[in-house]
Amino acid sequence: MQNHILSIILFTPLIGAFILLLVPKENKDAIRWMANLFALGGFLISLPLVPMFWAQRFAPGFKFIEARPTTGSPRLARVTTWALTAFRSC
Repeated sequence: MQNHILSIILFTPLIGAFILLLVPKENKDAIRWMANLFALGGFLISLPLVPMFWAQRFAPGFKFIEARPTTGSPRLARVTTWALTAFRSC
């Protein structure tokens, strides 16, 4: 979990939002409770970051990084560069 804590924090409310799409809109109390529970879950999952930050607070550079190995595919690099350039020109 330590390696993917940033993704878990990011996707917990998103998963909650998708689950909320399944709740009937007439049931407003259930929607409120579920939304608050998923928000609280994201907050509780983020709490271990505090002591990790304090342990590294004087170290230079980024404190929390989630990286995955690159594929090394030149085609993927070209497509990504093209997509970013096209997105920036809009």
